[in-house]
Amino acid sequence: MITVFIDVVRADVGKLSHAIAMREALRGVAIHHLMKTLPRHFEKNADTAPGGGYGYAPRNPLYVERKRRKRGTDAPLVFSGETAREQRRTPHKEPAITATQYQSILRVRSPHPLKAQQWKELTAVLPRELASYQQTAAEIYTRTLKERGARSSRNRKTFGRA
Repeated sequence: MITVFIDVVRADVGKLSHAIAMREALRGVAIHHLMKTLPRHFEKNADTAPGGGYGYAPRNPLYVERKRRKRGTDAPLVFSGETAREQRRTPHKEPAITATQYQSILRVRSPHPLKAQQWKELTAVLPRELASYQQTAAEIYTRTLKERGARSSRNRKTFGRA
């Protein structure tokens, strides 16, 4: 499970408008993670190299050579490609993403059991990705409020109080 904290400056709107906008923003962040970030975990790049940004552990050289010889690739987290294909299919299965105003849950499935280190590698998030999540959430939050035509929360008159 990935826990990402996103700060969105709350607009001066009512509770319901804020809740709906936050739910849509968090759903958008989960979709962004699924479509943009998760596929990078299965590509060979500097972040997926052993000791790179995602914290991938070095693999046994005999395993890497066998994978290269048998499958023609030494891409990380890929032996047969089933896990990567499953991640690309996930959004088409319902429900893959659920969201409330407080959290969004992205269910990531694997066709076979993964070890703890592999789950850790698969769920790693880089600081620059967190920054893009913040930006995505803020954009979706403001766009949702504009689309809804959200108004400022009204000041209620209080009678008999100072």
